[in-house]
Amino acid sequence: MQLLENLLPATCVSCRKVGRTICDTCLSALQARPRQVDRGIIGWSAIDYSKTATSAINAFKEHGRTALLGEFSKLLDEVALPENAILVGLPSSSTATRKRGFVPAELLAERLARRRSVRSAHALVFARKIADQALLSREQREVNLAGSMLAKPLSGPVVLIDDVVTTGASLREAARAMAAAGNQVAGFITIAETILKIDTSSKN
Repeated sequence: MQLLENLLPATCVSCRKVGRTICDTCLSALQARPRQVDRGIIGWSAIDYSKTATSAINAFKEHGRTALLGEFSKLLDEVALPENAILVGLPSSSTATRKRGFVPAELLAERLARRRSVRSAHALVFARKIADQALLSREQREVNLAGSMLAKPLSGPVVLIDDVVTTGASLREAARAMAAAGNQVAGFITIAETILKIDTSSKN
């Protein structure tokens, strides 16, 4: 994966321009505007899940463009971390891990931890098989993930790391598993936030 990145000419993951993994023009579209996000657990996201962000994150996750990790980590520079924080990436399903050969959120947590001089840990796993979240509704995601993760006990405040937050179901389940293992969850950090569409026809 990394060998191919080193040998082949780099092309921008968004506009396909030859030269860099992400060109200056497309990188400028990923300007960090960190904001607090509430999905039943409070955390921070750096950017909206825009077209350019989608291309970059998918290139990293699905095509192994790990050179993007440096740029993703820079986007999160303004997000404060608690003292003695431990960064824990969310797990991937066994099927996704076999297909990709790595766990994206764990790689992101490791890179961010090195940049911020804090610790990271592989402390979350799936205890059972889950369905692909992308194919499920908001309610189905909750049922799919309920009780699905197991965590290791850690010494220090845990910050959960993922690439994108949508409904927050994965992060809430991760926080539940962490708390069950006796850990203190201080929140989460993601690169991007998917802005949820709200049904304005509802009176509730």
